[in-house]
Amino acid sequence: MDPRISQILKKNKKEKSFPFSVEGLSPASVLVLLHEVEDQLSVLLTKRSHEVLHHKGQVCFPGGVSDAGDNDLWQTALRESQEEIGIEGRCVTYLGELKPLVTPSGFLVHPYVGFTEWKGPWKPNPREIAEIFSVPIAHFVQPENFRLVRRHYSLPDNSIIPGELKNYFARGYDDPLFTFGPHEIWGATGRILVELLEVVRQLG
Repeated sequence: MDPRISQILKKNKKEKSFPFSVEGLSPASVLVLLHEVEDQLSVLLTKRSHEVLHHKGQVCFPGGVSDAGDNDLWQTALRESQEEIGIEGRCVTYLGELKPLVTPSGFLVHPYVGFTEWKGPWKPNPREIAEIFSVPIAHFVQPENFRLVRRHYSLPDNSIIPGELKNYFARGYDDPLFTFGPHEIWGATGRILVELLEVVRQLG
């Protein structure tokens, strides 16, 4: 794993300002976990079960909401990752942070980038995680695996509300969407991947 990733993350780290108040949003964090798979730098992703409260069936990074017992949001990401996929925090090396982002579901998400040499086995929590898989970073930079989509609000049965565009605080937006086999990776996860790929691009 190229050690320059940590340097780039540190150089790029800036406080992000939002054009609206984030007061009242729930603090959360995710672990953007890098590892080598067949000599390719890859990122680990999960597909959430349909039993969870938020983001049912979506592809996400392991993570969740901060607990009162967490010392900081890095610890939140490690704790949640151990609960969801079975990796212990001592097996993860901290590399840095990406910029926080707000989700329409009311979370202020802090993405932390880590690296592991642990080979598993992964242990998905069946109540929360339906599937664990890894994707080579090289896959995401292929143009055929990426597009921008205009998202609409959806009803509980996942049907859309015609004409109702998804927005942040009345600001419409397009979602980056990546594909990997049968999986579509979008929403906060897609936006985090876009920033991660920019970090990797700077490696040259």
